[in-house]
Amino acid sequence: MAGTDNVAIARWAREVMQWPDDSDSFSVDRLEAGYSWQTSRVSATHGSVIVRIAPRGGTVEPYSAADEAAIIRAAGAAGIPVPEVLAVDDGARFGTPASMQTDVAGRVVRPGHDVVAAEADVYRAAFATTLAAIHNDMEPDPITITDSYRRELSRSRAHYTRCSPSAHPGFEIGRWWLLANLPDDARRAVQCHGDYRLTNLLWSDVGRLAAVLDWERAWTGDPMCDVAFTRMFSGWCSITGDAAERYTAASGIAVDEDRLQYATAFERWRSFT
Repeated sequence: MAGTDNVAIARWAREVMQWPDDSDSFSVDRLEAGYSWQTSRVSATHGSVIVRIAPRGGTVEPYSAADEAAIIRAAGAAGIPVPEVLAVDDGARFGTPASMQTDVAGRVVRPGHDVVAAEADVYRAAFATTLAAIHNDMEPDPITITDSYRRELSRSRAHYTRCSPSAHPGFEIGRWWLLANLPDDARRAVQCHGDYRLTNLLWSDVGRLAAVLDWERAWTGDPMCDVAFTRMFSGWCSITGDAAERYTAASGIAVDEDRLQYATAFERWRSFT
């Protein structure tokens, strides 16, 4: 995506934070973070903030900084560590939605990092219990798991149709398979993060969580989808084995391998966009 001018980003941060207008004290650094949004850290002698700007013509439009902000605030109210949302813009400033958040101190641990076994166990435990808290403590839409799948299948197809010049056979075959095998599950859906992976968490110390980031793909759905997503993208920290047991103990939700087969197929299809 084409980048937004750093001067405009710094100006917004100064206005929101009411920092003095001292251009020599500002720096804007692009971060390798975010699913698709342009993410920058604005630093000044007075502090720092994170600015996230939605892409123009992105694959999951329409983007809404306000909707993501509402989810982040709900997570914070539920006791889940998240950045504080400082401001949102509906597109008037940059031509596309944007949000400003606190700059949480912490480090990203990646699946490829060399982590000793004892530390990996601590990370896995925190990773699992935090997902359990998201599923247990946040208030989702009042909808069944079956209906949540049906709604997200429709929404994802709309995203894909809007951004693709023609239908991809694999995408359409996947959608028809998911519809034909839609589980009949009347249990209430939970709040899903939608992008719950190791690299979307910040840590202040080994196993000490600083913040859960990147809630733009959050949805109300089957908790097994978040579990499946960890197995796709989180390597040694995925919800398997002892981590699955910890998740179940904390959430009261059993990790069902049969349900996970459908959830994994769904997440692979949904990630196609």
